[in-house]
Amino acid sequence: MKKVFFISFCLIGTICYSVIPTHDLSGCWRLDGNANCYYPTGSTSTVNGNAAASSGGKFGGCYTFDGSGDYILSNVTVPIGGQSRSISAWFKSSSTPLTFNAIAGIGTAAAGVKTFWIALDINGKVYTQTGSGANEIRSASAKDDGNWHHVALTYDGEGSHTFALYVDGILEGSINGIQYASTASAFTIGTIPWDIQWYFTGMIDEVRLFKKPLSAGEVRNLMLNFDPYEY
Repeated sequence: MKKVFFISFCLIGTICYSVIPTHDLSGCWRLDGNANCYYPTGSTSTVNGNAAASSGGKFGGCYTFDGSGDYILSNVTVPIGGQSRSISAWFKSSSTPLTFNAIAGIGTAAAGVKTFWIALDINGKVYTQTGSGANEIRSASAKDDGNWHHVALTYDGEGSHTFALYVDGILEGSINGIQYASTASAFTIGTIPWDIQWYFTGMIDEVRLFKKPLSAGEVRNLMLNFDPYEY
């Protein structure tokens, strides 16, 4: 079995990076020509609707979604209960949704159960909440501008129970003291598991699901095209 170590290095005049062991990663979808989960191996992904591979990704390929029944469904094991978690992805859209353009998410719509997802709202701002309109966080400005943007949503289940949203490496907002009690669900890209009307219109690339709360530095590493995970 290959051993994985923490390794740190610096580029002169820039930031330091760290390689992080894969036990913190639940799933990695590079979306380079196919929707397979790059890590862990053995999990499956199903492409639904007209979602299609494209060569125009942020890094290599990506998948395009037309907002009408397109999404990717994966059977990876997702964090549940009060476990820590994070989602990160790149997206590009010039469509302002009538409801929401969901980028990725996990969870089920049930009373008392908090959800975990990232979307664009009706004003084109990156948006999230924990369910039933509670604990809302929005980006300061609209991101449906036809450019690539990086998003990350994190939750610290072991420490301060902080729920935080980053856009393009910048912390847009955080809320402390959130108590999660989520149940097992699918992981979806281009919609959310419990409301398939939130179909995304645009492109999505480099999706990650983590079993840890990403730090601000780790979010920035991902945004700078540095994959801090040793596979």
